[in-house]
Amino acid sequence: MKAKRIEVKSERKSKKKFIFILLLVFVVFFLVGFYLNKNKEEPLVAESYTIDQDSVDSITTVTQKGILSDIVPVQEDGANTIEYVYKNEDDSQDTINEYVKYLQDEKGFVELKDEDTESQNSQTQPETSSDTLKENTNASSADTSENTAPEEKPVLKYGMQSQEENKIFEIDIRQGEKYYYVDVYRIEGQLPSEEEEAEGTFTRDDAREYLKEFIDSTHALNSSFDDYTNIFDVGRSIVNNEECYGVSLYQKGPSGYNYIVGKYFISLKTKDIFKYNLQTGDSIKIN
Repeated sequence: MKAKRIEVKSERKSKKKFIFILLLVFVVFFLVGFYLNKNKEEPLVAESYTIDQDSVDSITTVTQKGILSDIVPVQEDGANTIEYVYKNEDDSQDTINEYVKYLQDEKGFVELKDEDTESQNSQTQPETSSDTLKENTNASSADTSENTAPEEKPVLKYGMQSQEENKIFEIDIRQGEKYYYVDVYRIEGQLPSEEEEAEGTFTRDDAREYLKEFIDSTHALNSSFDDYTNIFDVGRSIVNNEECYGVSLYQKGPSGYNYIVGKYFISLKTKDIFKYNLQTGDSIKIN
């Protein structure tokens, strides 16, 4: 009888040991799962681009597209800049175009060029020079850690008057091979007034239609004017001693990059059309 009791007791101990081990394994798996879920990296989100009182909805908020990879705050010369880094996708160009349209049509941003932002406080600097035009025309961005693409994209610059007096709230969009960047900052300066834009009877819209008619009627390009993205300079340029509107035409290439196919100047006074030579920096009358 005593031997039988010992055998039953041993079986009970084995069962308890098995249950204990099973519970221990369960607890370990539970804790590991909890730890991994807790430490899982949350996706970066930026609902808006904000510097002090200036704010605008972000590209992901407006388009519901785009993957935010990083947010890099930078302080340079006392000015705050925030860089938002997005992964390039197949539809990134369409996403950027949609956001640019939102900035211009709904928020009142206007396109800027380098001389508008760099010489706001300089009254002696000429409005435009051949060197400056060449720099602006060939302006582009590529990821700093990668080789520059053979067909570079222009930096898109848009601004609106800041809530802070005598400052511009600016958004730049730079495109690289693997990422595109939205740089948000504030600079000293004033945007061109509506009176300056509307002065005279030959407006930018008139210049666009005039150039469109010329290109389509003369077949100056391989496609019609509307097949290209047209971006007008902010302000006016002096070409051949004539005050002109400047406009660049871009086309999307096979790799998805926008590349420039032509830059033109249209005289406000004579309606002469000048084509800018991207290699030499010269402007030649073509009509």
